[in-house]
Amino acid sequence: MVTSITVILVMIGLCLLTSSVMFIVPLTFLGLGVYDFKRRRKLKKNCTETVYATVVDIRESYTPGDSDSPPSTSYFPVWSYNYMGQDYEVESLVSSNNYNVGDSSELMINPDEPYEFYDPKDNKGLLISELVLIGAGAVAIIVVILSLTGKINVED
Repeated sequence: MVTSITVILVMIGLCLLTSSVMFIVPLTFLGLGVYDFKRRRKLKKNCTETVYATVVDIRESYTPGDSDSPPSTSYFPVWSYNYMGQDYEVESLVSSNNYNVGDSSELMINPDEPYEFYDPKDNKGLLISELVLIGAGAVAIIVVILSLTGKINVED
């Protein structure tokens, strides 16, 4: 036999589960944006040496589509450069359609870890994506908090 206390406890549990699930996506956006921002800041701090690099390959990464999104292909330049008499070949972690094989550019590398680098030309796009993630996560968290406290009704 189900008592009213059991029903109330189940309802409270469902409300807590629903509200915690509503926080997962915004917190994920916020967390990814902050993580990427901090990672890029660390790269900029550590990568103090300028090298002249050439794109020697473009690696493709195909993502099949699903019901929510179409398929997509990302292109990652592979850079070749020389630092302190040593040759390096490094694939970019950032997808970019700005380069073709044979293109040259200045890269900033970490003198202590010459495989670690960033491309100053791709910096603006990264900053925008980080700000979008952080902003979307923050706004969504505010909306969830306001809806849970009854300040706004998101069902209208």
